[in-house]
Amino acid sequence: MGPDQGQNSDRDTRIHFSPRQSEIIALAAKGLADKEIALQLRLSVPTVRTHLHRFYKDHGVHNRAEAVALWLERADVSANHNT
Repeated sequence: MGPDQGQNSDRDTRIHFSPRQSEIIALAAKGLADKEIALQLRLSVPTVRTHLHRFYKDHGVHNRAEAVALWLERADVSANHNT
């Protein structure tokens, strides 16, 4: 096992999505804009943005694409652990 593999394992255990963050990022992964996500979840646009930006800050990502990639990676890791 190389040093990068150990870091990824540690990072996976530290990643946490609140249920609301998971809902929002799942919709972002489908290509929905903040306004569309807000309408679907019956939230305000600023609330959607707050959830996204808080996730960015907490997990060291800088934009929506990085957040979605992390969410997809985590979903894949979880699916592999459940099989």
